Amino acid sequence: ALSIGMAIAGFTFVPLADRVKSPPKMLSIGALLLGGIYLLLILIKYILVGTYFLLTILVLAGAAIGYIVAANTTMLTVNFMCTVAKTHIARIAALYNSVSSASIPVLAFVFGIATEYTSIVAIFTLSSAFCLLASLAMFFFKGTQS
Repeated sequence: ALSIGMAIAGFTFVPLADRVKSPPKMLSIGALLLGGIYLLLILIKYILVGTYFLLTILVLAGAAIGYIVAANTTMLTVNFMCTVAKTHIARIAALYNSVSSASIPVLAFVFGIATEYTSIVAIFTLSSAFCLLASLAMFFFKGTQS
């Protein structure tokens, strides 16, 4: 489902970016949707639904997460290429990629420890709250782009 969502984002990114036109706004919408999906994944067990409906919701949520991640990553990459001076792109991209790559095992370790002391529901709730707060922060961000 994630791969399908990412593939759809690849085909629909340009029309989406043309409609939104603002990287902070697009990132804000993406964070808001991710927060909502995380809440849905927590609350879905309390809704009395059939197995097939539940599986459909989970597949759609996975595809939506893939779409949001791919669209926002593409938006960040395009924005990066447009705003960073051509002479600095290689160095800044290398730094960005190394920090991003290093954060994966570090955060996996942190969340692994966190799951020993708290529930997955609590982690998803905190992740949802973080996404919603980040969405608000980006929505009110007054950058150079409109």
